[in-house]
Amino acid sequence: MSVLRERFKSITVLVPYMAFSAATIFSLGADEIVMHPHASLGPIDPQITMRLPDGTQRRFAFEDVGAFLRFIKEEVGISEQAYITSIVDKLFSVVDPINVGASKRASELATDVGERLLRMHMTTAEEKNRARTIAERLNKTFFAHGDAVSRSRARELQLRIADDNSDLEKLLWNAYIGIESYMCLRNPFNPLQYFLANGGAGSLAHPAPVVLPPNTPPQLANQIWQQIVQQALQAMSQPTIEVEYTLVNAFSSVR
Repeated sequence: MSVLRERFKSITVLVPYMAFSAATIFSLGADEIVMHPHASLGPIDPQITMRLPDGTQRRFAFEDVGAFLRFIKEEVGISEQAYITSIVDKLFSVVDPINVGASKRASELATDVGERLLRMHMTTAEEKNRARTIAERLNKTFFAHGDAVSRSRARELQLRIADDNSDLEKLLWNAYIGIESYMCLRNPFNPLQYFLANGGAGSLAHPAPVVLPPNTPPQLANQIWQQIVQQALQAMSQPTIEVEYTLVNAFSSVR
């Protein structure tokens, strides 16, 4: 967005469907956001992924830590410091304190970046003060990272949402359908499945198992095994089967 601001005087972000998380942050820097009635933005609270000692991963947000402590105080009713300390110790046995600190910094960064992007076009003193409030609301007032921000809700948050325009919305949706088809968004890309379906299955075929009768003469058995090894080595020396494919991850159009 900073690069775009260097090149263009006015920037409009088009949201035909979903623009969550980092896409929401990006849209905050636009002078105007055009949202289709089906469209939604999302919260900007960062998600932290930590690796546990057993190799598995756990994902959480800084707001999850605060929600847990509020649950203990407000719902369970535990307020004595001795018990709170014990509970916090238990929490830190599950989540490394360093990760909690990192999630806190990430949360502050999300709010700060959101505010800076909003201030790219909110330039009056009153607007600059409001920019901080908007960024904090997008970061801290949602109960889940996937909580959708509809067009009406975005307006309630005082984002610069364009007025309803049915003609523009039809064009926007048709453009999105074209993009969806071009990028095959409804067709998950599974490399192995694509490889097998397009001529690669033969390279993965396993030879039938060889079972020799118990009374096979040793000399004959050795000859058979040597022949099997030679065939295996020849198969390994064959050229690798290549399957061509096209996968569109992104495209851009600047006018």
